Amino acid sequence: MSISNRVKEVRKNFKLSQAAFGEKLSVSRDVINDVENDRVTPKELFLQHLCTVFNVNENWLRDGIGEMFIETNKTFISALANEYNLDTLDEKIIECYLNLGALQRKVLKDCLRNFVDAVLSEENYEEYREEYLKNNANSVAARNGNSDKIDELAKLYDNSNGGEEK
Repeated sequence: MSISNRVKEVRKNFKLSQAAFGEKLSVSRDVINDVENDRVTPKELFLQHLCTVFNVNENWLRDGIGEMFIETNKTFISALANEYNLDTLDEKIIECYLNLGALQRKVLKDCLRNFVDAVLSEENYEEYREEYLKNNANSVAARNGNSDKIDELAKLYDNSNGGEEK
C-alpha cells in the first residue's frame, strides 16, 4: 500500500470528507485529493502534522510498519467519545480522572458516594442498592463461576461507602 493510500485510509477511518480532513490539517481539499490520488508527493511537514493531529504512527504512515495509531490516553478517550457520543466536557472529565493519583481518585469516589447518599432518599437508596446488586450479580458469577457470591457483592457494596450503615 502506498503512502497516498495510507493517507486516504486515515481520513476514511475518521469518516471525514476530503474538505473536512484538509481543514483539520490546514490545507485545501484539492491538496488532499492530489495526495490521495498520488499526483503529488506529500511534504515532510504535512506528514508530521497529520501524525500529530490524528495520532498516527509515523512508521505506519511512511512505510506501512506497525499499527495505524499510537495508543495513548487521548486516543482511548477519543474512542470512548465516539462510541458513547461524549461531548468535550465528558472527555475532559475522563481525562482529568485518569490523570489523578490513587489517593485523589479515592477522595473523589468518596465525595461522589456521599453525594449520591445525600441525594437518594432511604427508600430510593435501597431500590438503587437492589438494582446494583441485581445488575452486577452476573459479572460476579462470571468471575467466580457461580452466583453464590451475591452476599459477597452486597458486603462489598455496603462496605464501599466507608463503613456507614444505611
